[in-house]
Amino acid sequence: MIEIFQQILKCKWTLLILDRFAKGLRRPGELRRSISGLSSKVLYERLKVLETSEIIVRELIAEKPMEVHYRLTRKGRRICAIIDQIKALD
Repeated sequence: MIEIFQQILKCKWTLLILDRFAKGLRRPGELRRSISGLSSKVLYERLKVLETSEIIVRELIAEKPMEVHYRLTRKGRRICAIIDQIKALD
C-alpha cells in the first residue's frame, strides 16, 4: 500500500483525479473539464497508472458512439476513504 501512495503522491494531478472519482465523475472528458490546467496527455497517463495499480477499472460502454468510463475498484474506494480522512484533519 505504501508503494501505491508514493505513486499517487508523485504527481499533483492524481489526488485531484481521485477526488473527482470519489465525487462520481467517470468519463475522461468530465474529469479533464473539472480540473483546471489538466491536459489530456497527463490525464491519460495518470489514468493508465491508476488502472495498472488496480485503483480504477476501465469500462467500454457499447453505445454509439462507443464510450469509455472508469470506476473505482474496492482498493480505489479504500484509498479515497483514507484521503478523505486526511482532508478532514485540516
